[in-house]
Amino acid sequence: MQFRGTVCLILALAGAASARCSGQEFASAVTDAGTAFLSDAEAEAARGMYLLYSQSFLDKQNERIVYRGSLYGVLRDVKLTGCEAEANVQIFDLFSGSVNNRPTGELQDLTEYQIRFHITAELAGALSVMQGRPAQLSQSRHTQCDGDPSCAFNWLSIQTGHPVLHQRIVSNRLVTFDGDVNRILAPVSSVEAGNRLIRDLKVLAQSRCR
Repeated sequence: MQFRGTVCLILALAGAASARCSGQEFASAVTDAGTAFLSDAEAEAARGMYLLYSQSFLDKQNERIVYRGSLYGVLRDVKLTGCEAEANVQIFDLFSGSVNNRPTGELQDLTEYQIRFHITAELAGALSVMQGRPAQLSQSRHTQCDGDPSCAFNWLSIQTGHPVLHQRIVSNRLVTFDGDVNRILAPVSSVEAGNRLIRDLKVLAQSRCR
């Protein structure tokens, strides 16, 4: 009887140790997933997307506008709290030119998209990388880009069936929108960089946010 009790105690201790190890492995996987996501996001914050452009168009007052400029988009200030992700997308538009041959001097517009979303398995399946023209480079302004005729940025896209994503848009320090949307776009330096962020978010959804 004593021998049987000793065996049961050993088996119980072994089971407890195994459960503890499994729990530690799961916690480690969750930590690694979060660390990888923040590390890849930090690397993106140091790169961003950049292009040069020129424009020539008539404004509403029928004045001839000619601009040359540069557009820089970057995903930065990414934070992760549990399954809640926050980030700031910034689009810097630096340009100069003339209005009816009158020089404008150097000008800058800054548009910020403050985004927040909850990571879920459903959201992880709604991620993709796409190419598209930034809103700042309207085709109606006859925009042309150096070395990139399509004037396209790479974008990390999150598109859901319902408006469960939050976005706040600040244009030159003026809030122009603050509410829930069903699509968020964030510039990424390359398709590969975007796919790394997608992979990180999918791992997070599987390990932490199921």
